[in-house]
Amino acid sequence: MDETAIWNYAPLRKTYVPSFMTGYVCTPEQDHRDSLVVALVGNGRKLPPYMIQSKAAKYKKKEIVEKAVKGMNAEIMVKWLSEIFLPNRGEIKYLLLDRASSHISHKVKLFAKEQNIELIFLPAKTAPDLSPLDNGFFAQLKALLKGHPLGTFQQKQSTIELVMEDIAPETIQKYFVHCGLCHVEDYVVEDSDCFLLSESLEGMKLE
Repeated sequence: MDETAIWNYAPLRKTYVPSFMTGYVCTPEQDHRDSLVVALVGNGRKLPPYMIQSKAAKYKKKEIVEKAVKGMNAEIMVKWLSEIFLPNRGEIKYLLLDRASSHISHKVKLFAKEQNIELIFLPAKTAPDLSPLDNGFFAQLKALLKGHPLGTFQQKQSTIELVMEDIAPETIQKYFVHCGLCHVEDYVVEDSDCFLLSESLEGMKLE
């Protein structure tokens, strides 16, 4: 399980210049970023995608009444575990995570323990090599998203759900093999399509 940024790029807008100059210049509006949470299973199954909508902080009389949301945090992580992971857990024995602060927070570990969820944390700086999501899946997903409308949060949600359906279970299995988390003989994989790391889950910290 991991998160990735999903951007929608705003078109150029007109910005008028001071009165002593003439005309206007075009500048890009601020790009907007939301976050996508994805979890994959070694047999090729995908858990339902979960979107996190970025929100600016809300103030009342210079006091924050609603905190900004800029991606995953401990509260959202617990919500994802409750609403997405547990109802769709099925055969999943371990949940593999990187060491993002939201993943290793006390609140998340406590909830996981209460719900009998076994967490395995990747060693530091190894996610690009050991995570099937970072090792191909996110790149494929974003390539498939090119050309699709991503202007609104609702458009992102519906488009991502449709695009993820097009990624075959066999492709997901290959990503696990590439990371050394599954044996080559478990699946039909061409030798040129994969490499195995010397270690799989050995040495990872179980918490």
